[in-house]
Amino acid sequence: MLDSFDSTNPPDYTAGFPMHPHRGIETISYVFSGQMMHRDSLGHSDTISSGEVQWMTAGSGILHEELLPAAERLLGVQLWLNLPAKEKMTSPHYHSIKNGEIHPGKQ
Repeated sequence: MLDSFDSTNPPDYTAGFPMHPHRGIETISYVFSGQMMHRDSLGHSDTISSGEVQWMTAGSGILHEELLPAAERLLGVQLWLNLPAKEKMTSPHYHSIKNGEIHPGKQ
């Protein structure tokens, strides 16, 4: 599933997505403009900003929340990938890809 989001009206999105479960999928989020804060049941807490990516493998199961602080514009996409059957019970994992890794020399 591919979901896009685009808003210049913070009340549309600042409620975010409170703690909820995922299992057997991966979510890849790209924020073109704005920020997305991630927290999960494994203790990860991270914020990605304009031009950055977060990748979460739910695998055998994870609880997570996404918080979206008010911005002039929130714009991005989130892709949900169904894991192959043999990988559905893999250990959950989270990592982000920051601007410096995407565009070397940019912080």
